[in-house]
Amino acid sequence: MVELPSDGGITWRSMTLDDAVAYHALHEGFETGNGLSYRTSLGEVRHELEDPKVDLAADTLVAVDREGVMQASCVVRVSSQEGVMHRGFVLTLALPGAEHLEEFGVWWGEARVREKMAERDDDTPRVIRGWAEAVMPARIGMYERLGFEVRRYFVEMARALADPIPPIELPPGVDVLPWDDRWAYSTWQARREAFVDHWGSVTSPFEEWKRLLDEPGTRLDLSAVAVADDEVVALSVAGVFPHDWEIRGRREGWILTLGTRRAWRRRGLASALLVDAMQRFGAEGLTHATLAVDAESPTGAFGLYTRLGFVETARSVALVKDW
Repeated sequence: MVELPSDGGITWRSMTLDDAVAYHALHEGFETGNGLSYRTSLGEVRHELEDPKVDLAADTLVAVDREGVMQASCVVRVSSQEGVMHRGFVLTLALPGAEHLEEFGVWWGEARVREKMAERDDDTPRVIRGWAEAVMPARIGMYERLGFEVRRYFVEMARALADPIPPIELPPGVDVLPWDDRWAYSTWQARREAFVDHWGSVTSPFEEWKRLLDEPGTRLDLSAVAVADDEVVALSVAGVFPHDWEIRGRREGWILTLGTRRAWRRRGLASALLVDAMQRFGAEGLTHATLAVDAESPTGAFGLYTRLGFVETARSVALVKDW
């Protein structure tokens, strides 16, 4: 493993659930210091630390100064599907001025990913991924110095709900229905199929899908499904994050997940669910609909969103190292 520096009164340790407040403060300092247009809530931080896929004792690392303030952190996650891909995520943060500690965190995180991957004895392709907002050239440069490369861009897009919203148009035999818990398993199946050809996607277990639906900010009352013959053929999962509204200058609803089963593509279901979401957001008193999309999505999603009036507001990058 990587030898971590201890100069300047810095100590390194793993995190526990009791670190939620301090870890939230690190998020706040990172996001504010880098001028980012969002803030991670304390509820989101707690949800992250409670992730059963992360062994806090082995998969987390924080640098703490003499006053007990977290200066930098690294959290490692691995998502795998044998025969498709083993993905290791190295998720790091640092307070302004402590970026050199974050770089050590990336080194440590990569070593930990490789250690976890060693348990998987097969020929499935393996990658390590980091992330940065496109407006963070220094962060991108840090990853590139460590052997990562920019592999993909993800685009945030928003649409004003005051602009005219088109009517919902559906093919015969399909209904758009409000979200209901009885669709939980069917939506998981639909999402698996919808994202199977997306870049870097692996199939997640049903329990992970249920946990995703329980994330802070997720609004199933603003979500919907497209159903044919009592089967979910497309889905839309919405989220609302009021703690971001002031800094972003808009009361927005997010379309967090939008997917259509492959056999049902090109029939207008994604458009119908987007319109449904915009109608629900408007009735909720929100001013904008927002989403994020792979700039090279094979489904043509970028063009669809543009035609419906969504415009780019920000970009992030996926930084990848293969081995």
